[in-house]
Order: sequence, then C-alpha cells, then structure tokens
Amino acid sequence: MKRTVIVILGVAYGLFLTWICLYTLSHIDWPQSNQPATGCHEIDKCPMPWWAIPVLLAIIFGPTVVFGVLNALAWRRWTVQRWAWWFGGFTVLTIAHHSSGYLLRS
Repeated sequence: MKRTVIVILGVAYGLFLTWICLYTLSHIDWPQSNQPATGCHEIDKCPMPWWAIPVLLAIIFGPTVVFGVLNALAWRRWTVQRWAWWFGGFTVLTIAHHSSGYLLRS
C-alpha cells in the first residue's frame, strides 16, 4: 500500500512538473523568428498524421511515467541521497525536454 502511494506521488509530481513547465514556457514572450510561418500547426483545426497523437501523449505523459517508475524502484531499495540525485536529475531533464521545443523553434 505504501509503495502505491509513493508511485502516485511520483506520478502527481510528474504531471505537476509537466504542467508548470508548459504553462511557464507558453507565457514567456519569446523573440520572433525571421522565418515566415508556413503550413498549419493547430492541433484541433488541421489534419494530423497518425503518429502525432502518440508523440504528443509521450511528450506530456512520458515524464509522469518516469517519475512513477523511479519512485517504485527506489522505494526501500535506495538511500535518500541516491534517490534525491536521480529525482533531481530527472527534474532537470524534464525541464530541458519541455524547453527544447521552445528554444529550437526560435
């Protein structure tokens, strides 16, 4: 039962971190690109290829699964210091993962 609660806390943290990253990054006033916009890039208004939905779900829920699995593996097996290093590393990687789309676009 305790392991389930720990996994749920990891999943909740992953969802919260993803939400806060995407919310924060979408509200930054990024510099405008010199390249003209071409094509349709709206999710709900443009036809999407079949592979776009699994990729979008992986981008959103991938870090959530990683934090849940990390907590499940670390529970009562790792020291707090080892878990903190891995948890901090995955937090930094998640922020870099979500920031890369915004940074590469400009």
